[in-house]
Amino acid sequence: IITAGTITFLSSVGSIQVIEKIEENVEYGSDFILEAKAFLKEVIYEYRVKGTSEWTTEKPTEIGNYESRVTSKGIFGGQISSEIFEFSITKKKVTLSPMAGILTYGDDLELIGELAYSDKAYANGFAIDVETLGEVNFDKSFTNIKIYDKDNNDVTQCYDIELIDKKIQLLPRKITVKIDPAE
Repeated sequence: IITAGTITFLSSVGSIQVIEKIEENVEYGSDFILEAKAFLKEVIYEYRVKGTSEWTTEKPTEIGNYESRVTSKGIFGGQISSEIFEFSITKKKVTLSPMAGILTYGDDLELIGELAYSDKAYANGFAIDVETLGEVNFDKSFTNIKIYDKDNNDVTQCYDIELIDKKIQLLPRKITVKIDPAE
């Protein structure tokens, strides 16, 4: 009886109990939770792009299809793994509008909305044509929207974007030209 109990105890070390699984669809920028515990051992949370073989402990943040699992070590050091859970990170719906109603020619038009992380949105090339000085309408027809993360990586593909119309006053840029005397 003692031997059977010892064998049962030793074989239980590292066994995994999943407490909370990741939801099937997670919106870009939303936190997701996989929670588990292992008997007398630490758990390691691992992720991979679906269809690949390489696991990592780094949580995915970009849109795509992923798999996750929980691993632990058994009493003799062998790896114990939970079942594999599939989930997708989907595009975040965001409504953007110009931050300011006045823009100086040549400046980037920053857009505001409920972006994920510390991402920033810009209407690239909005004030390029000098003939547009004066009041112009920023509307849904403007398609050159770019969203960048804190490391200046383009993450526009992670968003489903809707634009709000707004009148923008474009002002001329003041410049100073200094001419050196001729020699």
